[in-house]
Formats: sequence, C-alpha cells, structure tokens
Amino acid sequence: MKAPMEYWLTLNKNALNTVQQLAKINQQVTKSFMQQQVNMAESYVGVGMNHLQNVTSSKTLQDVWTHQTQLAVDLTQKTAGHLRATMDSVSEAKTQLNQWSEDALKTTLDVVEAAN
Repeated sequence: MKAPMEYWLTLNKNALNTVQQLAKINQQVTKSFMQQQVNMAESYVGVGMNHLQNVTSSKTLQDVWTHQTQLAVDLTQKTAGHLRATMDSVSEAKTQLNQWSEDALKTTLDVVEAAN
C-alpha cells in the first residue's frame, strides 16, 4: 500500500494536468472565436465594397433600391453563416468541456478509491 503522501502527490499531479488540459481547450476556443471575428470583418468589408461599387454605378433610383435590397440579403446571409459557425464552436467547446470534466472526475475518483 502506498503512503498517504504518495496519493496526495498523485492528486496534485492530476490537478495540474487537468488545469493544463483546460488551458488548452480555452486556447482552442479563443483561437476559433478570434478567427471567426476576422472572417466576419472580412466578409462585411467585402459586402460593403461590393455595395459601394453597385451604388456608384447605379443609373436610376430603382437601381439604388435594388442594390440596397441586395445589401440587406447579403448581410443577412453572412450574419447567419457567422452565427452558425459560432454555434458550432460553442457546441464543440461544450463537448470538450464535458469530456474534460468527466475525465478529471474519473481520474480523481480512481486515486481516492485506491487510497481507501
């Protein structure tokens, strides 16, 4: 049988590993969200530039209204796409955090049961 101090050291080592895993998950989520922000900004700039070109080339008021409507459609589609990507990232993070917490709990319980 191990000495109680060895179990304590094992628990501390496991806690450190668990925190490192959480930091890795956090880093992945942050990177994903930052990339989505860049993608969103690029999309909106692209839509804005396209709209500006269309409006400046408009000949009639009807052309302007048509381009304004298309702008609203384009922005709605881009926003919906970004929302889907964000929800996918949140769902993936939830899955990772659930697995992380289950693994951490199992590891801790294994050590505690071995100590008893």
